[in-house]
Amino acid sequence: MRPAQPITLYGFKLSGHSHRAELMLRLLGLPFTFQPIDLAGGEQRSERFRQLNPFATVPVIDDAGTVVADSVAILVYLAQRYDPDRNWLPTDPAMAAQIQRWLSVAQGWLAFGPARARIILKFGGEYDLAAAQALAERLFKILEAELTARPFLVGDRATLADIAASVGARAKDFGLSVDFRQSNHEGELVTWIQDARDSAKAIIINPGGFSHTSVALLDALIFTELPVIEVHLSNIHRRESFRHRSFVSTAAQGVIMGLGPTGYLLAVEAAADILKAAKPQGAQSQGAQSKSKKRRA
Repeated sequence: MRPAQPITLYGFKLSGHSHRAELMLRLLGLPFTFQPIDLAGGEQRSERFRQLNPFATVPVIDDAGTVVADSVAILVYLAQRYDPDRNWLPTDPAMAAQIQRWLSVAQGWLAFGPARARIILKFGGEYDLAAAQALAERLFKILEAELTARPFLVGDRATLADIAASVGARAKDFGLSVDFRQSNHEGELVTWIQDARDSAKAIIINPGGFSHTSVALLDALIFTELPVIEVHLSNIHRRESFRHRSFVSTAAQGVIMGLGPTGYLLAVEAAADILKAAKPQGAQSQGAQSKSKKRRA
């Protein structure tokens, strides 16, 4: 099932909550347009935006007149409306209850722990940093125990629970931070990749359709001299023959494909291993930059 027209996503690119909603849209392969909201300028408090969400927070989606606010509510709505197989939010009561528990964790421990610490450190938020970091450490210990025992938080495949916890939590396990970026425009991707030379330590990229056409992305990745991990949610060698060649692979230290969203988690782990092997004794970890063109590659 697909929407009759593209879904509008109102959000902020540096918001983890907005990223969560955008990631779900892409994993479901749904057409959407991103409408940026100027949080610093207070646009979320405008009368126009409050008509969408009286709580004045992002993200919000408008699906042909059906307006849904809050990232977790958006995940549930999209999974129930556009995933007929109910893989992301199973109908089994026990599994659904376990997923709901992790959605609650995302709105609680994750929001007031690592997410709040990020707001303090990146945006100068006036909160208690020590309390946020302490809660984050407790959460990451629980996540580490859960994901050491099995590859997913609930069941034997990725669900909304994993989307809610997100790749950022996995990166924190390795002392890394992740800067998520997405664009459908080749030139913008090239600019971001070139900028990463001075701001990132590695690049994880899902180049989508640009894999098979873009020499510009290849040149930009080579220019950075950074470790590059290429990710494809599907196995491109099981698709049309013209998709079997990826220009980006020439610049990539490794390629992960066909494992769905798990590929991103594996890419973070691979990037951490590469950086650890290359890091001089006593050096500090900085970050991995994740860039993707679209969901399916």
